[in-house]
Amino acid sequence: MLLHLGMVVVGLPYAFQGQMGVDTVKGGARQPSQIELDGARFQCRHVAAIAAKLAT
Repeated sequence: MLLHLGMVVVGLPYAFQGQMGVDTVKGGARQPSQIELDGARFQCRHVAAIAAKLAT
């Protein structure tokens, strides 16, 4: 539905290396780890960069 309305889905890209590996638990209903907080900041910058490109 959101794509139909012109929304753009921007996920966390593989450029964020913190999401790789199985050495720590990632995701789920718990307090976020430092890696997950770093991933959220990375994705925020990524979304802002894509929005800036679309706005021009």
